Amino acid sequence: MSSEIHNNLCEICGKKAGAGILDNYDNNDSNEDNNQIRIRYSCHDHYLQVYKKIKEERKNKK
Repeated sequence: MSSEIHNNLCEICGKKAGAGILDNYDNNDSNEDNNQIRIRYSCHDHYLQVYKKIKEERKNKK
């Protein structure tokens, strides 16, 4: 995956991304050392929607 925002797409609408949100996530619930950071891309119109989506995913995971 490229870290260049202009090469990535908004995960809501598929337009070119203008922003990225860092998301800490567990890829394995049983091991705390498996925390990783991923970039969640969004266009300017959907930035808040992606942020809310991340918060909902964290809430549902607990």
